[in-house]
Amino acid sequence: MGKKEQDNFFDELYEHSQAKLSLLKNYAIKWMRKVTLGTFQKRCAIIDTFAGTGFYEDGSDGSPIILIREALNYYEQSQKNPNINFNKIILAFIEKDKTNFLKLKSNIEKLIHQELKIDEFNKINTHPKIEIMLTNDDFNNFTENLLKNVNSIIPTLMFIDPFGYKVLNYDNISSIIKQYDHCELIINFMYEEINRFFLKSDSPAFIHTLNDFYGPNFERIKEIVYELNDKEERRKNIINGYKENLENAGATFSLDFDIEKQGKVKMNIIFTTKNINGFDVMKESMFDICNNTDFEYHTSSPQLSLFEINSVEEMIKSLYVYLFDMFKSQKVRFFEIKKCVMCHPCIPSKYVKKALKKLEDEGKIINVEKLDKSSRRKGTFPDNSIIWFGEK
Repeated sequence: MGKKEQDNFFDELYEHSQAKLSLLKNYAIKWMRKVTLGTFQKRCAIIDTFAGTGFYEDGSDGSPIILIREALNYYEQSQKNPNINFNKIILAFIEKDKTNFLKLKSNIEKLIHQELKIDEFNKINTHPKIEIMLTNDDFNNFTENLLKNVNSIIPTLMFIDPFGYKVLNYDNISSIIKQYDHCELIINFMYEEINRFFLKSDSPAFIHTLNDFYGPNFERIKEIVYELNDKEERRKNIINGYKENLENAGATFSLDFDIEKQGKVKMNIIFTTKNINGFDVMKESMFDICNNTDFEYHTSSPQLSLFEINSVEEMIKSLYVYLFDMFKSQKVRFFEIKKCVMCHPCIPSKYVKKALKKLEDEGKIINVEKLDKSSRRKGTFPDNSIIWFGEK
């Protein structure tokens, strides 16, 4: 991204950027709750590594303000609900540009009505379980210092949304994956820009920069892409090659989310984690935003309107076939079925029970028993149940 584009980046929130922020918000809301309510630590951190100013010039919330608002909402819910009990949420915002950083600091201070100290964990006075840290630094320097000084971290979500690929170094991203078992990454893989220059060969310095961004298999993927004329095949190879690098660094699961504009992929959001629960929740979040299991968001078209019910029904039907093919003629515990679907490449486990009900209604499940032998209502599938699948 050129200097002019960077200077104008925060003028207006475009639809493709809105889709990116909607995905971040949707996932962060679910992730905060799942992590803090499900671990003995009951704490988590979210790091926005290219935080910007906090707002767009048109008044739209940027990622830092979105994340703070959702953390505040979560805290307020916890004050009213005794079943919501967490210890701490840390929100860290990293911004290199000094002017943007000072705007960010001011905007956050206005939102929470208190002054913040730089490079310190500031407890929000009105919401004391939430802490905010602001750092005027760049991504690579910040992550290098983090890796050097912090051996292990609490469950952390890192949002990496840069102004162009030149400011990202694959070695730092791979080191984060290798060193931290509890860190999930949401990366804005700027496909439109990367695709434009992927085969550029007239500048050794340029090739070196792109190689530093992409990772070890850059030259091999270039050779594959060079032979391709089909745009979709080209896109798949470039995206999958980068995901392959992330997985070789130690990521267990990865997903990619296409955001298209006027028939072209504008950006691709890549998610990577070592946690099966995070993978499952992100599948659900991606479906919530784009309403298809290809995880493609098309700007200027209805994502969740007339096709919503049909899309869910089609997904349940697909899961119905998948489960019966996987388990026919077997006796299986419910948690094993759910875990199997959690690993499914695109269908979230949220829809397991609906698919099982359809299988039972059509006679493909012949018996369901609860382990404690208590009665069970037809069409329900308790967590402590065993399910018998038929043969046909």
